[in-house]
Amino acid sequence: PLQWSLLIGTPLYLATLVIFWMTDVVKPLKLWAVAVHEFAHAAAATCACSRVHALHVHGDEAGETTWSSETAAHMRCAMHVVVPAGYVGACMFGSFLVVATSVPALFDVAAIALSASLVGAVGALLVRGAATHTFDLLKAALSIGAWSVAVVASYLAYKLGPTLRTDAMLRHTFLFLGLA
Repeated sequence: PLQWSLLIGTPLYLATLVIFWMTDVVKPLKLWAVAVHEFAHAAAATCACSRVHALHVHGDEAGETTWSSETAAHMRCAMHVVVPAGYVGACMFGSFLVVATSVPALFDVAAIALSASLVGAVGALLVRGAATHTFDLLKAALSIGAWSVAVVASYLAYKLGPTLRTDAMLRHTFLFLGLA
């Protein structure tokens, strides 16, 4: 049963992403993905004994991590680790979400962390809109509505467990986000 749901569900998730990717409904997901990408750069720079100065996620779905090393030779060496780390880290985090769907202990931790990060992404979108006076009520309502479903599913799965089959709904949400 699990194999069939993966074989059928994965193409459906990807098709849904392709359809909604150019809309504002998934803007918080895109900003969240950029934040994960930039966080991976910052983590790699720290692991390479470099200093991270700033990590920025811009509203146009771009990001920037600024870092430096003590010497030019160390900087050249660290670049081989830091530059590809964004993509590698984002892939590892997505893989973690997919694996978390089958490991109950990871599933609970990932549900709480994911809910908090999605609320943060929606909050950042609203704050940016208010700061630049480009606040669009429809865009905000669609974003909040779409991600509220994920947060409510996380809460129900955590509180009620598999009694209402919300556990399966959240597992599919994790697969969707892991594949995004």
